[in-house]
Amino acid sequence: MLDLRIQACTRSDLSDEEPGTVVGFTRDAETTQSFFLYSSGVVHCLKGHQRQAAWSLATEGADSEGAVLACLTYIQELEALQVAFRTGELFLVECQEQTVEEVGKVEDGIATISWSQDGSLLLVVSCAGNLLLLSQDWIMLHETPLFQNLDRVTPARQLTPESLPPSLSLTAQLVATAWRADSQLFSTISAAQPGAPMVLRMWTREGQLHAVGEAAPGLQPVLAWQPNGRHLFAVQQQPDGQQRVLLFESNGLQHGGFDLGIAGRTVKQLAWSSDSALLAVMVVPRGESQPQASGVQIWVRSNWHWYLKLERPWPHEHARLHHMEWHSLSAEPNGCLVMCDDSGRVESMTVSQAPAVSTRGTAVVTDGKSLLLTPLRHTLAPPPMCAVTANLAAVPVCTALCNWGDAEALATMMSDGQLAIHGCLQADLWEETAESSPHPDSDAPSLGPGFLAHPVVQQQTVRCAVWMTKSLMLLVGTPTEQSESQADLLTEMQLEWEDHKCTNLSIVGGGTEIPGAVLTATEDGDKGALLQLQSGALWQFTAGGGLQHCRLLPSFPAPCQQCWSVPADIVQAGGAPLLGLTASGVLYWGTVKVAESCTSAAVRDKGPGGAFCLWTSRDNFLHCRNFAKLLQPEDSRSSGGAGGPRRPSTWAQQDELHQDMHAAMRGHGLAAPASARAVEAGARIIAAPRGATTVVLQMPRGNLEAVSHRVLVNALIDSALQAQDFATAWRCACTNRVDLVTLVAHGWPAFLTTAALLVAAVPQDQDLVDILACLRPVDGAGGLLAALTPDQVQMGEGDPVAQACSAMRGALQEAGAGKYLRPLLTCHLVRGELQEALTLIKQRKEAHMAASSSHSTLGPEEPSAEEGLGHVLLTVEVSTLYRAALGMYDLEMAYMVVTNSQLDPGEFLLELQEFEKQPNPSLQCYAIDMHLKRHLAALRHLLAAGDAHFDAAILLAQERGLLLDLLGMVPGQAEKRHPMLRALAESLRERGMHEDAAVAYAAAGEHGAALLQYQAAGQWQMALALAGQLQYGPSETTELAEDLLEDLTAMGRLRDAAVLSQQYLQDPDRAVDLLTQARDWREAMRVAWQAGRGQLVGTLVAPAAAEAAEQSMRDATEDCQRVHKYIVRYREVQGKRLAMESLLRREQEEEEGLHPYDDDIEVASTAVTGMSAYARTEQATSAGSTTGRPTSTVGGRRPMRQSKKGKRGSRIRQGGPQEESALAAHITQLRPSQQHTSEAGSLAETGNGPF
Repeated sequence: MLDLRIQACTRSDLSDEEPGTVVGFTRDAETTQSFFLYSSGVVHCLKGHQRQAAWSLATEGADSEGAVLACLTYIQELEALQVAFRTGELFLVECQEQTVEEVGKVEDGIATISWSQDGSLLLVVSCAGNLLLLSQDWIMLHETPLFQNLDRVTPARQLTPESLPPSLSLTAQLVATAWRADSQLFSTISAAQPGAPMVLRMWTREGQLHAVGEAAPGLQPVLAWQPNGRHLFAVQQQPDGQQRVLLFESNGLQHGGFDLGIAGRTVKQLAWSSDSALLAVMVVPRGESQPQASGVQIWVRSNWHWYLKLERPWPHEHARLHHMEWHSLSAEPNGCLVMCDDSGRVESMTVSQAPAVSTRGTAVVTDGKSLLLTPLRHTLAPPPMCAVTANLAAVPVCTALCNWGDAEALATMMSDGQLAIHGCLQADLWEETAESSPHPDSDAPSLGPGFLAHPVVQQQTVRCAVWMTKSLMLLVGTPTEQSESQADLLTEMQLEWEDHKCTNLSIVGGGTEIPGAVLTATEDGDKGALLQLQSGALWQFTAGGGLQHCRLLPSFPAPCQQCWSVPADIVQAGGAPLLGLTASGVLYWGTVKVAESCTSAAVRDKGPGGAFCLWTSRDNFLHCRNFAKLLQPEDSRSSGGAGGPRRPSTWAQQDELHQDMHAAMRGHGLAAPASARAVEAGARIIAAPRGATTVVLQMPRGNLEAVSHRVLVNALIDSALQAQDFATAWRCACTNRVDLVTLVAHGWPAFLTTAALLVAAVPQDQDLVDILACLRPVDGAGGLLAALTPDQVQMGEGDPVAQACSAMRGALQEAGAGKYLRPLLTCHLVRGELQEALTLIKQRKEAHMAASSSHSTLGPEEPSAEEGLGHVLLTVEVSTLYRAALGMYDLEMAYMVVTNSQLDPGEFLLELQEFEKQPNPSLQCYAIDMHLKRHLAALRHLLAAGDAHFDAAILLAQERGLLLDLLGMVPGQAEKRHPMLRALAESLRERGMHEDAAVAYAAAGEHGAALLQYQAAGQWQMALALAGQLQYGPSETTELAEDLLEDLTAMGRLRDAAVLSQQYLQDPDRAVDLLTQARDWREAMRVAWQAGRGQLVGTLVAPAAAEAAEQSMRDATEDCQRVHKYIVRYREVQGKRLAMESLLRREQEEEEGLHPYDDDIEVASTAVTGMSAYARTEQATSAGSTTGRPTSTVGGRRPMRQSKKGKRGSRIRQGGPQEESALAAHITQLRPSQQHTSEAGSLAETGNGPF
């Protein structure tokens, strides 16, 4: 789909420099030097693009009689010019010293000569038919005869043996050579004498015959290897005089060919561009007449078809093209074609490849004298197929599609100077236009020649054209003759239309000269045209010949080989009028760099969401950005990178080979932004049709694919939903696999009021089912909640999924519940309401049975109950649905579920029969509940079965821990509550919940059992209270107090034990001893003095207090030592941190640089022992509570233990990243606690006592 465009064309005329004709031409692209050899033997050297004369020298070979040039070659390695004559002389011209030296002579004469591509070997074919291979030092390496026996090589087809004359005298018309790009093979095509068939041979660089080409009659002495080394190209003359190019493989086999269509002329030279993309063919007249017939054709192969993309007739009369060659340019991948004629005129033509596409998506492809038109918005027909063909009188030079008005138009400037205009009936309906005026000469739809205007401009080559309006067009041309200013000429054309046909064309005013060469010409809204010069300057041309420099418009930072117009509304909002792509792959919008590493780009000017910029990148992503968002400064800055997904920072340090390897192994697994979509490697944008969500891409194989970019799709869906056009939004979402939950989540909670519109817009009930199914997440992902923002969730009332289902259910019921059984069932299934769904199926079954009894039928669109059940079984497991039916206590529905599934009904029939045999409905429900393990419901139904099953109910409650629930089910029935409370108490006692069991026993009136449970729980107050209520005597009370004292002591509740000893056992000595063990020094002294036992303070309290004080002093001393050591370590760590921070600030390290500490480094931890330990273990103290605990109805709890993981995490790692903060926290923890200070005070009070 790519056409050639002449980007630049420069000319120079040296016809007056030297008398005679040019017999040799070559060029050094690096130093921009051009060398000419005249028939007089004089060598001229010109420098620069303007080709200013540098020096000239005369060679001695031209003085000999009959000396004819055999070769003129510039040797880059030697920085010298080699001149070879047919008589055998070899001269070397030193360009720096400007000297001529004869380096050798071939005695037999030279028929042809050529250097290898690497410059290491010189191939000479002597006139005597020998192959000579010489080194750079002119040393003979190999010599072999050219005409070897053909029987040595077995060709694919039998070759006729060559007949050799007695003596050979080869000329350039009998032999030609060509080297392959790797310099490992060279080929020769030769004939021993005039009129003999030519034979193609392949040779190794050692002069060994490698292969012989298939026989092809009419071969000409013209050869060219494709730079990639795939094929060798040769020229064949057909019997009818037509010229054909043949392709040969390196083994000599033919590989197809194509016709040139140049009857009456012959091919003089073939030349390939360095990227193997463009083949230039130089054609000249066969005789001396018609010199103006010389010219150059440029051919391109794509999709297994050869296209003639450009034909450049040589404009100079009485001159014949002599030589051409491609030169690579860094700014243009295809390079520059330099042509020279025999009079000294030189023309350099820079070409580029780009698609010719309108904003509506109509693509124009040049194929010789035909234009292939395809409206890509309607059909994808890759060339050479097309929708419509336009047959022309000559090969096009440039084409321009008109985007103005209601219908497109096509302008074509041809190589003969004629301008053809074709108009379309409506919009881009080119097929209908061709069918409206059929042409008998064409079987396929054809537009015919169109309106033809004979040479509209003189003495210039039109390079590009642009439509300013439907009736105004601008032509940009380069003067045919050399000009000092190198300025282009602008010609404004006025067109007149009648319906869709152009009726007249005229030139408006005279030509306008622009100061420079135009690189691109683009329409500028309704203002005219924007012209970008080779220098990057931007000029604006308005109707009437107005030309002004656009100094106020943002120009590109670098010249752009392709430009696209930006819609007027974006320009009015402050955007640049042009989007440009440089040859290096940088995409600019005015001065803003949009992306780098781009391979193609396009603009979708109109459609949902506004105007969008699209481009493909070298990492094989298709990007799409809204121009309105690109206007935002932060967006512009964020998109200034490569435009693709961000790679790890280490990729930037790798060479291109390793990056390609990573990309090949990871594929498109890289996280791509939302505006990017992965595409096939090598895909290029051809068109982004107006108003469409698709982008047309051409793959490397030549086929076309229309892909929908998610950004464009979302824009269309958003626009449709804003207009409440649910039909369009639904179709777009289904076609492009967009999550259908978008239809519900858009503008939430607006859907709650527009659900009826969605139901009316979606035709099939199954489509509504798909929408409803998307509301629920799958595998924890997706769903309505995931599509809503937290603010949107708060805007609704309750669960959004439930609200959406309710809104849909209401809309479906209004539209007809019978027709939408499946969506209604899905509304319940999404919310997990299986029983409600089964109830709906049951209602449909009953309605069907009622209709059958009244001899009526359901509507044709109303699904039956069995169909609805089958729909439910698609998403719900049979066992789950069967259990839900049993949970409804509906055995018929359960059986219906089984029979409509893939399971064997016999497996469930016995079970259902057992349920049905139950005599009591309550017992039947009880049996079903027990089967479903719904024990609470089973308990309820067992109670409802009657008093005969009350004991069984208590037993079930005991087994399942439902006694409290059973108590709630039997309120106000004292005769039943007593056994239930006793059973509850026994259950709590067995579970070790003694306090709760005591409460239950007391409620049941069994106070003796309650006292024992209080005693087991350590609740001595309640135990003694119940003893008083049971009227215990003094001895019994004392015995109970002794038992309680032992239990409390064993539990460690020493203070409570001391209270019992003093109050109920009248044993103050024992009470003081217990308080001393509890380290309650004040209470111990109070009890001793109260009971008149002051000596106990000296015998029991004081020694224990002294020992405790001594231990406290030792602990305090150890803590002070620890604090001192930790403070020293803290200051050391803090100093290191401050020094490191100072160093980092001084070196201005980036975030990715080295840090003083690394969380991922495992360091050794300090031993936690003795004085060097970081951790501190506090001495545990046992203290009984002074008051009883409140009654608990939950039961006892086990003490929580700290996990080992948490214990390890609390250690301080020496050298770790958190050592400084951990040290500070640990030092703070070493301060005396409130308990220690309080105990120290009480010890001081004890020490000051009278003992």
